[in-house]
Amino acid sequence: MTLAQLRDFHPTRPHRSGQAWDSVDYEGILNGVREGLGFEGIANRIGRRSTAVSGKVRDLLPPEERKARGPVALELLKRHVDDPGYDWRAVLATPDPPRPVVVEKNFGFAGFAREDLIPLIHAVLSAGDSVPREMRTDAVRMAVVLNLWHRIETFRRDWLYLRSDAEMTYHAANEEARQWIYLHSGQQEDELTHPWSRYAEHPY
Repeated sequence: MTLAQLRDFHPTRPHRSGQAWDSVDYEGILNGVREGLGFEGIANRIGRRSTAVSGKVRDLLPPEERKARGPVALELLKRHVDDPGYDWRAVLATPDPPRPVVVEKNFGFAGFAREDLIPLIHAVLSAGDSVPREMRTDAVRMAVVLNLWHRIETFRRDWLYLRSDAEMTYHAANEEARQWIYLHSGQQEDELTHPWSRYAEHPY
């Protein structure tokens, strides 16, 4: 075959390919299955592509069996069509069951809203050794991942400045908050409390 002939060559399309499916097509599938024909044999008989027939065979199965493929799907359908009481029209009209709804459950810090994480991380880090090191490490990691350090610093500054028992100027509170963030954002391994801060041991 020359290149020109190859360019003009078009494989023969089944005469029903691309047309809407109707009861004649489905009955042709059912009859072919009863006779033991495969996908190609059924497709040739009803004038469809074998890939299309394969999908329709699954549609003729009950919803719980529609994941079957290939010869398994044909065998399942044959068992059903051998039953005179099998209502293939009703089965065909039955939709697939809805996919299960997966409810994502987050635990730990991931289970909190972004706004709630700011005071929570501040409280965990302020607690020092009274909370497990793993929890403090997770708090630092969450602050890094969500880029919360600046907002936690602002929270710390305002919290220090507005404490009823505090006697800190705004400038002093701002400086303490800055140093506090510097200490924790560096994820110090030796100590996560503030020995130089008179507010560290009793943050609340």
